[in-house]
Amino acid sequence: MAEALVEAGVLPSLGHTDGTTEQAETLIAQVRAGLAAAGGAIGPLTATHLFNGMRPLHHRAPGPIAACLAAAARGDMAVELIGDGVHLDPATVRSVFDMVGAANVVLVTDAMAAAGVADGRYDLGPMSVEVREGVARIVPEPSSGADAAEGAIAGGTAHLVDVVRLAVRAGVPLVDAVRAATAVPAHVLGLSGEVGALVPGARADVLVTDADLRPCGCSGTARRCPAWPVPGTTSLTPTSSARNAALLAFGGMTPVFQPGQTVVRREIMRGEPWIAIPQVCVQDDGDLLVTYTPGGTPLAYPASGTFPVGEHPWKLAGSTAWRGHGRLDLHWTGVEHSIFLFWDGPERAFQGWYFNLEDAPRRTPIGFDTLDHELDVWWAADAETYEFKDVAEFEETGPARYPGRMDQIRAEGARIARLLDSGETWWDKAWADWTPDPSWQPRALPDGWETVPFDVR
Repeated sequence: MAEALVEAGVLPSLGHTDGTTEQAETLIAQVRAGLAAAGGAIGPLTATHLFNGMRPLHHRAPGPIAACLAAAARGDMAVELIGDGVHLDPATVRSVFDMVGAANVVLVTDAMAAAGVADGRYDLGPMSVEVREGVARIVPEPSSGADAAEGAIAGGTAHLVDVVRLAVRAGVPLVDAVRAATAVPAHVLGLSGEVGALVPGARADVLVTDADLRPCGCSGTARRCPAWPVPGTTSLTPTSSARNAALLAFGGMTPVFQPGQTVVRREIMRGEPWIAIPQVCVQDDGDLLVTYTPGGTPLAYPASGTFPVGEHPWKLAGSTAWRGHGRLDLHWTGVEHSIFLFWDGPERAFQGWYFNLEDAPRRTPIGFDTLDHELDVWWAADAETYEFKDVAEFEETGPARYPGRMDQIRAEGARIARLLDSGETWWDKAWADWTPDPSWQPRALPDGWETVPFDVR
């Protein structure tokens, strides 16, 4: 069958198999020979979502996975990875990149109808699928008595940029992750020069993201790339074009704010603005953004919306302004928490460090977007250790507010705790002695703050 497919110009892919190592090695050799005889216009052979839908790797019966990894390391195969954090642990994705190299990895989503939409029931061919917290599983037959949570995984719900972001967070270099999502699959399909890289004559398919790899915009296929180097390079070699694709398509257009400038912190809940706070920029180097909220700063809420989880709790409580001493916030690019600093009394006595779990900041023309995760870690200045805050509230409200992300948020809290337990300090403690510029008074929100485009996480 493999030979017939190659002769017909179809690229075979090894997957959904219970085959042995020997059977896999035989197939890989046959297809490699067939592709070479056909002139190499397509290929190499691929492994359909490695690890998923195939015999597991075992030290006494390695099965097809070992054969695929060995072939990929030789350059005879490209292995697909569903790096969505559900099908594969991110450490597995990173390990495969380390073993076979980015040139032999294709990042995929295995996406089905529920990709990017809400939990619920969906059809996958003749099968019924239920999505809970972003995980799609086949609904068992009623006669089986099994719960839907016990069904087999039935495709993915992530977008490809989500897979790239998770790979980078796992330690895969940005350029390698972008290459595995763009240039490598284009090469496998024989489409290099048409798609997959920003080179002269290729389709100008560009996804623009913020520094946290969250989409901000895109350009379609109506335009072609110009025949001149991207600024900062002298040529469009394959290496530099891959680098430029990573820089331009993933986070190369983030504003840097100046000290004293108004920075609007917006929280985006389930696709809608939920609250906005006009803050003052203290420092911004493109990675660390420090903002200050003077006492009396207005708290703004959208005038209308569907409010899928209800209106913001502060609005329901009647809060219209920030009370007490001002608050200093430390935000880092790509980090799913910030650190708040509080002071009290006429002497501005430092109260402590508040590790606020939230979405990594997604920069906008007026500031940045995020979403508070409710769960927090507090270390009072006079305390010997830290404590978790709002645990019960997080468990109660989290499933509706953060579908599919509860474990990820818990893991971030546990990571902070491990760092603190080990004595790690990833922020400058000198911020505790910081004092605001006396001229920094509460800021007003710019007109149209609700309509500034934002990313739906």
